[in-house]
Amino acid sequence: MVKQLKHHQVNTIAFCFIHDIHHYVLSCLEATVAPAPTTTTITTTASPLCYAISTGDFDDTATWDNQQIPSAGCSIIIPPSVTVTFTRSIFDIEVAQITIGGTFAISSTTDFTFQYAINIIIEDGGSFNDQTTTHKIYCFAGTIWTFYAGASFTGLGTIVYQYTALPASANFGASYTFGESISGPFTFGVLFNGEIQTFGRVTCIAGKSGGFKSRGTWLGGIVPTVDFCDFIGGCGLYVSSGCDLDTSELNGQLDINFNDISIASGGSCSLGRRGAGGGFRFKHQCSFNCRGKLNFLSSSGGVYLPWGSACNFFSGAQISSNIGCDFRTYDPKVGGLGSLISSFTSAFSGSFYASVSLDGAATETSSGKYHHFLFYSSC
Repeated sequence: MVKQLKHHQVNTIAFCFIHDIHHYVLSCLEATVAPAPTTTTITTTASPLCYAISTGDFDDTATWDNQQIPSAGCSIIIPPSVTVTFTRSIFDIEVAQITIGGTFAISSTTDFTFQYAINIIIEDGGSFNDQTTTHKIYCFAGTIWTFYAGASFTGLGTIVYQYTALPASANFGASYTFGESISGPFTFGVLFNGEIQTFGRVTCIAGKSGGFKSRGTWLGGIVPTVDFCDFIGGCGLYVSSGCDLDTSELNGQLDINFNDISIASGGSCSLGRRGAGGGFRFKHQCSFNCRGKLNFLSSSGGVYLPWGSACNFFSGAQISSNIGCDFRTYDPKVGGLGSLISSFTSAFSGSFYASVSLDGAATETSSGKYHHFLFYSSC
């Protein structure tokens, strides 16, 4: 038993380091010296940690550290080389998060339902396995599953459904076919309006109107940060329909490595702070794609994109501003205003496409499409 505890303690130290990078767990330092960590902080909200220490059934006390089966409010961690199997048909625990470094298997004899919105993170080497009989999984609005590079899903023609009330099989809506397997990076989100969105990258989804640094704005409640997106080589950012993402607390600059930014039709993003000057600057190269509305709130300046970026305003997209809004390019190594891409009136609506080369030359086109721009890694 002592030997097993030491081995678990070493694994906890390594896993806690990874978990800290990914989700900024402030109490991980304490976990390196305590064999049985019980609390942590995910961004701004504390929740107990439930560690799986051996392969076994979810409802078996021997599977869990301190023989404590996970309960409501905790964050579940399944470390590498550990498989946890859930055999019941309804996951009826409202947990903050499930982080899978090993394997999480669902194995009911019927379909499977997550009774509450669920935030699942599958890390490099981790796997989420559907071993149910019907291969139907039901998820509530607000759900997000994030697969990092090297993560996987396995099933057999598995279909994931959004549902509105129990029994889920009688109240389902939109669906997405996972099939037999999916490999990361990949993000699956059930938006609050019931819509399902998927992305071929790790993507942060703004699901409700609110401030950029507010947990309530984001599916899964995890606020994107510089360290997180740098660690995985860049994130996507998606602003959902019916949602306004407010960036006023960013002080005029987005320094997170979002290499793809999309505003959905019916969604909006407010750049800058009302009454403040200086415009808004994106620090990292990105493809900026707007099908909804861009609110430019600054009283002066414009929107500044680094060399190697692209901006795409699709048919019906809008720009709202009290002043004319200039889109400019700049060299992030030097700063400054850079060259003018285009000037927009205070009530622009329509289509516009432009790309910026690595040496800062801007090219406008009427035939550009969402995936037609080349993206270059950050300098």
